[in-house]
Amino acid sequence: MGEITVTPLTTTIGARVDGVDLTQPLDEADAQQLRDALTEHAVITFSGQQMDREQQRAFTGIFGELRNILSHRLVGNHDTMVVLDNRLWQTAASAQLPSRANFSDEFKGWHTDSTYCPEIAWVTTLRGELLPPVGGGTNWMSMAAAFDALSPAMQGWLETLTAVHASPRGQREVLRVDEQPEDVREEWDRELTARTHPVVIVHPISGRKVLFVNAAYTIKIQELSSAESANLLRFLWGHCDHPDFIVRHRWSEGDIVVWDQLQTMHMAPSDYLPHERRVVRMTAGLVKPMSVAEYEAQQRQPEKLVAAR
Repeated sequence: MGEITVTPLTTTIGARVDGVDLTQPLDEADAQQLRDALTEHAVITFSGQQMDREQQRAFTGIFGELRNILSHRLVGNHDTMVVLDNRLWQTAASAQLPSRANFSDEFKGWHTDSTYCPEIAWVTTLRGELLPPVGGGTNWMSMAAAFDALSPAMQGWLETLTAVHASPRGQREVLRVDEQPEDVREEWDRELTARTHPVVIVHPISGRKVLFVNAAYTIKIQELSSAESANLLRFLWGHCDHPDFIVRHRWSEGDIVVWDQLQTMHMAPSDYLPHERRVVRMTAGLVKPMSVAEYEAQQRQPEKLVAAR
C-alpha cells in the first residue's frame, strides 16, 4: 500500500484521499489518518474502490460502533445499512402527511440526518451501486464555515438559543410505530415527537463551533415567538446556502464518500430522473450534540472526558 495523501477540494469543506485500498483491513495508523482527515475536512472522497456491502460495513466500522439511531432501534431495525434508490423515494413520498411546519422544500432538501433523535449518527459512508448516465451528484455544506462567517454579535446570541427538532411527516407511519407494543409507542412519543438541541454545537474533537439547525427537522427556536423563529431560521438557512460553504461530488464507479454529520448538511438533487440511481449508506458512532456551555464545562474537567469514537 502506498502513502496516503489528502488533497483539499475547497478551502472550507471536502478532500480527496488517495493511496489506500479500502477493500483491505486498515492498520490503526492508517485508520487514524482517515479519521483525522474527516475531522479536518468534514467530507472525504475515495475513488477506484471496488467494494461490496460487507467491505463497506467493515470500513465504516473504523469510525465507530455500527449502532442504529433510536427511531429505528425502537422498531427492531439494528442494521445501519440503508439502500437508497428511486423506489424508496417513491414509497416515502406516498406516505407523507401534512405537518405543522416544514421548510424542507423551501430550502432544497438540505438536512442533517435524524436530528429529531437524542443522538445522531456521527459518521456516514455512501457508495454508489447503480449510477445514472447523467446527474445524481451529492452536495455537502460546511455548517462550521457558515458559523464562522457570521458576525461575533450574531454568533454570541445564537449560542444562547435552543431549537426544537421534530420527526419528519410520515415517519411514524413508514416505520409502523403504531403496530409496536405500548412501551415502544410511549418511548417514541416521549423521545422523538419533539427534541431540543442547541442552535450552536461544538465538535468534540476539533472544538469548532457549528450551526446545528436544518430545514428538514428543525421546526422552531425555543426561546422565540413563532414569527421571530421562522424569520431567524430562514435567515440562517439562506446564509448557509452559499457556494463558499459547499462541495459537490459527481459520482463515478468505485467512489465512496464519508462525511461528518456533526459538521455538515447534505442534499441530493433529482437531476438524474427518470434514470435509476442506487447508493448504499451506512453509519457509525452515535453522538449527542454538545452545546458551547457543555463543551467548556467538559474541558474544565478533563477527568470526565470520554474518548471520542
